[in-house]
Amino acid sequence: MISCFNLEEELFQPFPAPPELDQHNIASLELYHDCLCVCDNTLDFDLVIWVMKEYGIKKSWSKEFVIDKHPIDLVGQWYEVFRILKVFRDGEILLLWRDDYLYSFNSKSNALQGIDTRKFLATRNGNGVFQECNPCIEVVDYVSSFISLKSFAGEKVKNTL
Repeated sequence: MISCFNLEEELFQPFPAPPELDQHNIASLELYHDCLCVCDNTLDFDLVIWVMKEYGIKKSWSKEFVIDKHPIDLVGQWYEVFRILKVFRDGEILLLWRDDYLYSFNSKSNALQGIDTRKFLATRNGNGVFQECNPCIEVVDYVSSFISLKSFAGEKVKNTL
């Protein structure tokens, strides 16, 4: 279920989900070119990216990409979400799976490939020799805003769900 917070009414409200999404999907809510999107990792062989073309309009959800997971050996049931980290101008999409695997998806050629982060992250052991370490990537979405969260300090929020 997707919900949104209405600032004017100070209420959480249900928000329309893509048509094939239900309570059992393994999905994350993301942004794709300033549009709301859902990355659905429920299927065994494909990652599906849904994009809401018109905000708040249920019928505007479209299946933008169906990405084959075979090239990265993630076929089968995995219970972790994919997240979109960055959409580049050339159509390349940087994806994060779990919190430690980066992937690049070329939307023009529909090709998915892994990015070896171990070569970027190495530590020296006690003997001064470099050794690979397992990366853990933490991502925080940031959107600048003129709204101060301090102004909401004393407000009460109602949940209508």
